[in-house]
Amino acid sequence: MTSTILFATGIVGFIVLLVFILSYISIRQRRREAERRVQFFLKTASGNGMIIYRKDVIQHRVIGWDEIRNRILYVEFDEGDPRVEQVALDEVASCRLMLNNQGITEKVKGEDKVTESFISSVKIRLIYADDRRGYTDLGFFKYGIDTFQDLAHLKQVAGEWEELINAHCRKGNVVKMPAKQIGA
Repeated sequence: MTSTILFATGIVGFIVLLVFILSYISIRQRRREAERRVQFFLKTASGNGMIIYRKDVIQHRVIGWDEIRNRILYVEFDEGDPRVEQVALDEVASCRLMLNNQGITEKVKGEDKVTESFISSVKIRLIYADDRRGYTDLGFFKYGIDTFQDLAHLKQVAGEWEELINAHCRKGNVVKMPAKQIGA
């Protein structure tokens, strides 16, 4: 009887130890991957002559602002090659925070009805002053990649970046002159 209890205790102890070891390895791998992403971001910024004054690491994305050159550098890491966007804020007319909703439809009495909706993505849309350039989207949350537990934080960070960009884009830098000086 005692040997059975000791054996069972040993098995439980081994399983607990195995779970801790696997968790530790997983955490270390995620930290290494995050550090690799930050290093790629900083190397990309340096290669483009940028000095990053503000930077946020958001899941598998990194965004930074070069205050002197008034540029945003955004890198999104997916399965393939990283997506790199460098945006001169002097070329941006404005930006806005976009929350995309997706609905779940079910057949109710033979008709399709939206029974539930959820946020499927959070992004900032940069609208260029030159209409021919259109816009650029910088993602902060994407359903299926990010978790809903992170949604509130990612929305908050996206809102902070929206404010920063709008404060430093072309619209924010326009110097308003008194009416009598215009055309003088």
